[in-house]
Amino acid sequence: MKNKYGTISMYVLILALVVGIFAMTTFSIIYGGLYSLIIFLGGYMVLMRYCRKCPHSMNDSCHHKIPGLLAKKLPYKKTGKYTFYEYISTIGSIVIVFALPFVSMVDRYYLLVSYLILWVIAILMVKTKVCKFCYNRWCLSCPNKVKM
Repeated sequence: MKNKYGTISMYVLILALVVGIFAMTTFSIIYGGLYSLIIFLGGYMVLMRYCRKCPHSMNDSCHHKIPGLLAKKLPYKKTGKYTFYEYISTIGSIVIVFALPFVSMVDRYYLLVSYLILWVIAILMVKTKVCKFCYNRWCLSCPNKVKM
């Protein structure tokens, strides 16, 4: 049976991003549009630099399902050790997508709290329920690393 927590964590993350888009759009429609574009570019960067080299995306066993299917449609990359640039571009993309909405949530604590709670839930689901079934030994957070 596939790990359903990977898929659920993606839905929770999408919900957090919708809260971020809402916050940015109500702050300024231009900021909302730019943030949406940044989400798509950041997602593409993560898919291209990280997911594409993951062995799970190569053999249709991605626990997140949709990222694995999307990554498989991108140009082929050999599964293997990630470069420093791939780690930095992946982490940087995630941090930018995470941090940008804070500007528009300064006075709206209900958005800030819900945004942070959704991100924490998604991260905890991945770390506690998804990572333990992963065999991508090159992933920074993989608990199943095999020394080579």
